Amino acid sequence: ITVERPDKFGGKLNIHSFLELEKFYSDKQLHPQDLKQAVTKLLNDLIEPVRKHFETDPEAKTLLEKVKTYQVTR
Repeated sequence: ITVERPDKFGGKLNIHSFLELEKFYSDKQLHPQDLKQAVTKLLNDLIEPVRKHFETDPEAKTLLEKVKTYQVTR
């Protein structure tokens, strides 16, 4: 994961493992907001192909519209 942040806050940080992430975070070398923004960007990048599929594939688009009409009841 790459954490983009201004130079005055340490600049770009490349993290290669969970243990490395844990160490940066516990040593307060990585601010929670910086981690949150990096994870949000990563998740959006991972989900983007799925979004495009539901936007461009006619069958998937129809299915999505059908699912959106369902009402959750408890």
